[in-house]
Amino acid sequence: MEQVSSILTPDPPIALQDVIALVGEKLSLEAFSQLAGNLSGYPYIKIVVDRTKQQIHFINSARYKFHADYIAEQIMGVPAEDVEKNIDEFNRSVYLSPDREFFLGSLAVNKSV
Repeated sequence: MEQVSSILTPDPPIALQDVIALVGEKLSLEAFSQLAGNLSGYPYIKIVVDRTKQQIHFINSARYKFHADYIAEQIMGVPAEDVEKNIDEFNRSVYLSPDREFFLGSLAVNKSV
């Protein structure tokens, strides 16, 4: 399956659940719903902001359990296992380094509002 960088207006249309991530696009509520996982009853998606490329990645939760797995495979181009071998170093680089390349986050929707 190939990575899709623009999927909000595909031609021909494809199911978002088959998409790895939306990259550099606005996230519609429909796309959010199709890419979201569920945590404590709330739908959510993982987000990676690539400061170098000035892009945001909305990650398909069904495909990637962790931000690190997505970053390894789709941004760094290495197997996730390579990053996992040095996960403490990776975590320091993305969470603690003042000049970090990536900001990681999660976006949840509270539908009761």
